[in-house]
Amino acid sequence: MLLGCNPKKWEAVVVLFKMLAVIYYTLYFVLTDHNTGICS
Repeated sequence: MLLGCNPKKWEAVVVLFKMLAVIYYTLYFVLTDHNTGICS
């Protein structure tokens, strides 16, 4: 309800979520690439 009346907030949430997703997948790739023992 609160976000529905403020599209700008939705945009900020989406951008933040995308940033977190990129960071998460980058860290996941680096860890699995260089330290295969963690996820093996």
